[in-house]
Amino acid sequence: MIRARALALLLLMAVAGCGGGDDREPAGTLRWEKDPVVVKPATLPNDRIVYGHLRNDGQDRADLVAKDLRLRTAGGETVTANAAFVESFAHGMYPPTRLPGGKEPISEQLRLGQIARVLPGKSVPLTISWRQKPGGDQPVRIEWKGGSIPIPDKRPVSPGAG
Repeated sequence: MIRARALALLLLMAVAGCGGGDDREPAGTLRWEKDPVVVKPATLPNDRIVYGHLRNDGQDRADLVAKDLRLRTAGGETVTANAAFVESFAHGMYPPTRLPGGKEPISEQLRLGQIARVLPGKSVPLTISWRQKPGGDQPVRIEWKGGSIPIPDKRPVSPGAG
């Protein structure tokens, strides 16, 4: 009888999938804190930059990986882009104690904006850039696993024009 109960308990635990899972919420609850800035550099007429802050309106921490962000057109096509969770430049030079090509520690990935961990009610900067193909469709949203956010349809700011 005790063996039968123990076996039943083991089966129940296996079916329930105890442990090992990541209970982090997909980053689908992120919203622009306010409208992001869309930039079209005067000296690079095909380049575009969008920057702003993403706020986590969810109940759990949202985890993002910059290289996994995708720009999509209204037709669903992917536009090649570069993204970082930083507001300014941060050099990615490795210290002399670590060889290039090695995996950076989480703290370094956070510092360089390669990843973001956004606590509930907090925000993270996002800068994303791409080269717009002449005559090509503009991207309309930024996607990640579990969510997306629109890119505002507004006239880009052209710094350096004069």
